[in-house]
Amino acid sequence: MMNQAARTSLGKSTVSVLILGIGLLATALIWIGSSIVATCSMTAVDGTVVRFDHGGRSLRSYQPVISFKTANGRREEITGGTSSTQPAYDIGTGRTDLL
Repeated sequence: MMNQAARTSLGKSTVSVLILGIGLLATALIWIGSSIVATCSMTAVDGTVVRFDHGGRSLRSYQPVISFKTANGRREEITGGTSSTQPAYDIGTGRTDLL
């Protein structure tokens, strides 16, 4: 009798873990799909790091400010979304970004 109860309990926990794993896999696949769709509609632009911004953070936090030219010839600047305690780029470094 005790062996039967242990076997049933093991079966329920196995099914629970399997359902959790399938749910996490489905979530990952949806996330990957939405990332691919978003990336396909982006445009690659060549830019240059022109300065660093602190973004309201401490003075030892560096966010690159990238200058690039749009398709209609206007010069634009964007500030990177992440920062670091050491500058990740030198001023004047060229880089390609997706917008």
